[in-house]
Amino acid sequence: QAGEAVRQDLIQSVASTGEIKPKKSVNISSNAMGRIIRMPVKEGDRVKSGDLLISLESIQTAADVEAAQAMLAAGETELDAMVSQIKSNEAAVVTAKAEITRAESDLNRAKLNLDRAEAMAKDGLVSRETYDHTKADYDVASAQLNASRARLLQAEAQSAQTLKQRDGTSLRMAQQRTSLIRAQDQLSKTTITAPLDGIITSLPVNEGEMAIIGVQNQPGTTLMTIADMSVITAEVKVDETDIVNVHIGQEAEIKVDALGDKKLKGHVSDVGNSAVNRSGQNNTGGNQEAKDFKVVITLDDPPDELRPGLSCTASIITAR
Repeated sequence: QAGEAVRQDLIQSVASTGEIKPKKSVNISSNAMGRIIRMPVKEGDRVKSGDLLISLESIQTAADVEAAQAMLAAGETELDAMVSQIKSNEAAVVTAKAEITRAESDLNRAKLNLDRAEAMAKDGLVSRETYDHTKADYDVASAQLNASRARLLQAEAQSAQTLKQRDGTSLRMAQQRTSLIRAQDQLSKTTITAPLDGIITSLPVNEGEMAIIGVQNQPGTTLMTIADMSVITAEVKVDETDIVNVHIGQEAEIKVDALGDKKLKGHVSDVGNSAVNRSGQNNTGGNQEAKDFKVVITLDDPPDELRPGLSCTASIITAR
């Protein structure tokens, strides 16, 4: 080839291949076991945070919530009745104390009458019948005072007993509130909503299937995968002979096979530190197989038609 000699930029670049991946993706699984009764989304749909994804069968959990609510309502009614009883007991205590005051006054008056009658009886100024009547009035006043004191003790005992019952009911209601919170939490787990804005990239389940929760050493059912497409990256593999020239922040041009000759702009956002063999295994040393390093390129202005998993070719500009 022949051409006119001109001054121009000389660009050094590193070519690599890989695939389009979202910066963030979430595997949706269930925290409760149940049959899928509603799934208003399908693969490829765009969802927003909080959108309904899956509804599980919730007959038993809903019944547990209603039972816990009924028990809590019954406890609140019982507690209200105890509050009213406590007020009544307090009023009874006040009344008993007032009766004691009145009985003490009546006894003092009867005692004065009895002392006067005894003095007059010694002088023969009153009859024996009048003295006996005065003595009987004193005995009645004394008995009434003792009865008033007994009623006060009884009212105070009832008040203390009701207070203990109220404390016990309050503790039982605290347990019932905890049971209600637990039941409501189990019920909320039967409704699965989107944790982030994105696209459903995988949906391996259908309505009518069972959602299984994970246990130790056994993962649960992955119901779907949501990818946050607001930040899209190209994850490529760079040969070990070129990785020393690749640094974070370098410009890159990405060509996606599905978009034809359209070139996308991006910059290097992550450079792997561990080599990966061409077979896909991490290098443990002593293996002469060719090795690659993972490099992540963040696209500056990704088009809407990009999808996770699309093959791409990247040209990373390492020097000018």
